[in-house]
Amino acid sequence: MADPVAVLIPYGGPVDQWRAQAFDYVHGWYARHHPEWPIHVGRSEPTATWSKGAAVADAFAQCDADILVIADADSVVAREPLRGAVAAAMVHGWAMPHRLVYRLSTVATSEVYEGRDPDITMTLDRPLYRGVKAGGIVTMRRDVYETVGGIDPRFEGWGGEDRSLEVALNTLVHQSLKYQRREESGSKVNSLRNISDREERREMRQQNIQRKTRRMRDPQKARRDYQLAAVDQRHSWRQRAKIDEEGDDKNESRRT
Repeated sequence: MADPVAVLIPYGGPVDQWRAQAFDYVHGWYARHHPEWPIHVGRSEPTATWSKGAAVADAFAQCDADILVIADADSVVAREPLRGAVAAAMVHGWAMPHRLVYRLSTVATSEVYEGRDPDITMTLDRPLYRGVKAGGIVTMRRDVYETVGGIDPRFEGWGGEDRSLEVALNTLVHQSLKYQRREESGSKVNSLRNISDREERREMRQQNIQRKTRRMRDPQKARRDYQLAAVDQRHSWRQRAKIDEEGDDKNESRRT
């Protein structure tokens, strides 16, 4: 009999002590909070360049679950939003349990490893930002995964593979992304800080400078980004959603 839900964790590439520690924590997180869900760890070819798509495909081949939780090896999300996303995926095909990403600082990550549950008061490595839809942690039905063909394994290293999956899901499945209620404080993903990633992340930031510069030329978007970071500490998710929607409305008015 097939398992109703399974967790697929892609893991591999240039593994060091920091990535290994993050993986151990994430694996243990699912074992503690969702003990009834089997965990399948997928790996890309050890001699090849890291490919998340190949690793997810390896994990997918190990399971026969109806609902897949594809989860990065350095991120976790609260229990209830994830279960809500699983329920939404059963109906809508695929769903995200989180909207914003909290990239924890090195200090906060150490606190998590010492036993503290992630929360919004922890220090961050960078301001809050919207995660890629279909990236980080995403839930989907098995038939949806087969329809889109999983994640394209031709994306090697880091970058682009999650966006390609998002485009495939939106184009081939014809289902809108279903977020959990925005006022739900647990509906966020916590990304563990990997010290060895500093150089890699610095290079990625440089590659994104032009895109960020264009975005910040829009004063309304700049205000909204700042408020999102501040509001999350002091206000409800419903209030932040209202600010977000107001920003979209004003931008639309300027365009028209």
